[in-house]
Amino acid sequence: SGVDLEDFTALVTEWLWTPPGRDYKVSGGYEVRFENVRTKHLGGLAALKRLSETWSGLIKTDAWYSDEESGRDQMKASGRLGFSYRPAYGALSLLSMIKGTWEKNSPAFPGGVDKALTVMNEANYHLSDRWEVEGKLVCRWVRDTFRDHTVSSSTFMYQAQLIRLFGKAWDVSVAGRVVQQVETGTTRYGGGIEAGRIVRENVWVGAGYDFSGHRDSGAEINEFTRNGFHIGIKVKFDEKLLRYFNGSAGD
Repeated sequence: SGVDLEDFTALVTEWLWTPPGRDYKVSGGYEVRFENVRTKHLGGLAALKRLSETWSGLIKTDAWYSDEESGRDQMKASGRLGFSYRPAYGALSLLSMIKGTWEKNSPAFPGGVDKALTVMNEANYHLSDRWEVEGKLVCRWVRDTFRDHTVSSSTFMYQAQLIRLFGKAWDVSVAGRVVQQVETGTTRYGGGIEAGRIVRENVWVGAGYDFSGHRDSGAEINEFTRNGFHIGIKVKFDEKLLRYFNGSAGD
């Protein structure tokens, strides 16, 4: 807390309910934040349930309200619905998620209402002990209303990746993707090659080379291409990994 514009005092409460012997868990939280020019209220509720031996489901909602001393109050809300298919010994795994967002009186558009819906589907298939193929499809629809004007957009992304495994730690992958924006008629493409190694359980480190470009049928001056090297790290957080941060990994 303090007197600067970004300083605040907050009261946060969270809870988690995991009934013994049941196949679901429920969590929630609420935060009230006192700032110098506003008071914010943030709340959330989530539930995770195992639907069968291979299917799981997730539902999550969040709400945010900002009581402004000057200007219009701001409001946000979002919801997620997800499903995963992960058999213990099967070659195919699936992940699907739907996310919706709603915002009113954002700092960029006071008096406006912004809506967005995103649908994502991802599939991974083990061709053999050495080869994997992965595909992803993402669709996003946006509708922004400001005063008497409404703008809508539709964007679609297609991505495919081929992965070659070397032993239990190393892998090399080749990926390609295309992003289309329907209303503007623009297309972005990209891809690359990447190599990496699992350095610890659920921790992957690697490097690669990327290329990408942009095509605009209505304005060729906006088109471009670019490429370059990168390094990266991928982490899957779970209970085992988090124990390394509190010194109990050897317990």
